[in-house]
Amino acid sequence: MVIVKEKNEIIGDIGFKGRPDSLGRIDLGYGIVENVRKKGYAREAALGLINWAFNDVQVIEITAKCDVGNIGSINLLSSLNFERKNTEENMIGWNLVRN
Repeated sequence: MVIVKEKNEIIGDIGFKGRPDSLGRIDLGYGIVENVRKKGYAREAALGLINWAFNDVQVIEITAKCDVGNIGSINLLSSLNFERKNTEENMIGWNLVRN
């Protein structure tokens, strides 16, 4: 859960969809309630999870997907250095490879 500590309010969720696969890939998913978007909460939470995941030797790549019309997610994933990989059925596939 993503929580605003000052208000003790749940504003969304973020996490990985399972464990790393046999190739060391893990998929990131998130959602923030609309009225608090564009305040940096998703970015802060995602950075924390990315750093945590890449400290695990099993994780080589983090993947994510977003709707082609979701400009907020496109901007977020781009700002986190994810690379746009493909588009299938109105969804953009992204990845971030450990350095």
